[in-house]
Amino acid sequence: MKNKLFLSQDFLRDMIEQLQVFVNSPEKILLRFNEDEIIMEEDLAVMLGVNVRTIRNYRKENEIKALHFCGRVIYLRTFLYLDLLTRYYRLYD
Repeated sequence: MKNKLFLSQDFLRDMIEQLQVFVNSPEKILLRFNEDEIIMEEDLAVMLGVNVRTIRNYRKENEIKALHFCGRVIYLRTFLYLDLLTRYYRLYD
């Protein structure tokens, strides 16, 4: 079965597993972030079509992970995609 991106579910599962290894081994990772990698909480709510309270609930329930930086909540695009893919497969698999 294919999804709208024309990627097989097996491929996406493999990608999730590889990203989880990536996330669980931070000492082996050197990442360079630019402004495009950082998503603010309000922007994420707009992107997902939900309100900020829903985003906060997702974070509270550990559905998505965030960082606190200078009193603001930020999301890193790479890790956010992993969280969303994982959530998708828990809901629809």
